[in-house]
Amino acid sequence: MIELKFIVTRPSILTWTMALLCATVSHAADPLLGTWHLNSQEVDGQTVPFEHLTLRIQPSNAKLSFAFSVLVNRIEFVSMSYTAKPDGEEADVKKSDGQTIGTVRLIKVSPLQYKLVVKGANRPDSSGNLTVDKDGKTLTSEQDSFSPSGRPVHAKQVFVR
Repeated sequence: MIELKFIVTRPSILTWTMALLCATVSHAADPLLGTWHLNSQEVDGQTVPFEHLTLRIQPSNAKLSFAFSVLVNRIEFVSMSYTAKPDGEEADVKKSDGQTIGTVRLIKVSPLQYKLVVKGANRPDSSGNLTVDKDGKTLTSEQDSFSPSGRPVHAKQVFVR
């Protein structure tokens, strides 16, 4: 009985743990965060085949960390990653070996949408949007760029949790 009174009248470890958990959950409330699996892919409205691709988006202080993984001998292998602040600040895009292959700018437009601009050597610049559906189960990535011949190209990838 005395222990129960102590727990009720003073902050306990459980109280502090619950407070930290609630703070973590509210920070993780961004619907973009999580693990996404490529479900479909189109280029200029035409469905194109695709390989297994997993996108993991995690918080990293005031930034978001993006890791793109492919299957190699049945093992997920991070092939490309970047960590960007969603305020338009430029960040490096890196291959698995740590080599910088370009830059990305990420801007949070709304709670469910981010705009991005990707630049890299030997490839056309592209701009697009990442949009999470209201139900939080689907992430659509749409990007516009140009082919090597200068023709506009629209690509769309749909990810699911």
